[in-house]
Amino acid sequence: MKNTTEATMASTTNLMPDLAPWDYELLKASIARVGVLVPVLKDEYGNTIDGYQRERACQELAITDYRIETVAGLSEDQKRDRAFTLNLVRRRLDQKQMRELIAAELKRTPDLSDNWLALILGSTDKTVAAVRQELIATSEIPKLNALRGKDGKYRRVTRIVTNTAKEAERAQQALQILGDDAPCRDLDLRQVLSQAKRKKKDALTKGRHVEPPGKGDIKIYHCPRAYAPLFPGFSGVFMENITESYNVT
Repeated sequence: MKNTTEATMASTTNLMPDLAPWDYELLKASIARVGVLVPVLKDEYGNTIDGYQRERACQELAITDYRIETVAGLSEDQKRDRAFTLNLVRRRLDQKQMRELIAAELKRTPDLSDNWLALILGSTDKTVAAVRQELIATSEIPKLNALRGKDGKYRRVTRIVTNTAKEAERAQQALQILGDDAPCRDLDLRQVLSQAKRKKKDALTKGRHVEPPGKGDIKIYHCPRAYAPLFPGFSGVFMENITESYNVT
C-alpha cells in the first residue's frame, strides 16, 4: 500500500491559469442552472487533479454535492499529465500562456524530452526546444547530455464516479484500504465498499486490523495497568488478561 504521508503531501496543485473572468462567469452560471456536468477528478486521498474552476464555482454557489470521479493508482507525474490533457482539450491557451506552461514544466523536469513534453502539453517539439534554450541561456535549467523519453509503462487505474461529497469520501476511504489490491477497472461505490469490507474482514481473521490512515489511531499495550505511569499522556487501552508474557522496559 502507498505511503499515505507521501501521497498526501504530493497532492497535485492547480497547473493551469485561471479562466478569464467572462469565461468563469459563464461556467458559474451554467453550474447554477444545470449542475456540474463534467465530474471533478480526484485521487484516492481527495486531492483534486482536474476541476479547480468547477470546485471554486460550487463553493461560491454553496453547492456541496456534485459529481466527482475518483481514480486510484496514478503516479504524481501521471496525475499532472492527465490534468494537462483534460484541460488542454477544453481550453485554448494563447502563445504566451503555452510558453509559460512549457517553462514551468521544464523547470520541474528538465530531463523530459522535447517530443514527450510537446505530446503532453499539446504543443510542438520545436516550441519546447526553443523555450528550453531560453532557460538554459539564463541558467534556469541545466544543459543535459541525455533526455528522458516516454517509456510506454502504464500504471493500474481504478475509477469510481460519485454524485455527493459523502459518497466521494466513502469511495476514497475504501480505495485507501484496498491500496494495490484495488481492481484495475471502473467500479461503482457499492462494489468498492464491498471489496474494502472483505479485505478488512480477511485482515482481522489473519490478526491484522486495516483502516484508512488517519489521526485517530488506537494503541494497545499488552501489560498490567500498573505500568500506566510509563506512558504519560497515553489514552489507549491496556490489556491485562493475556496468555503470553510481554516485557515492558
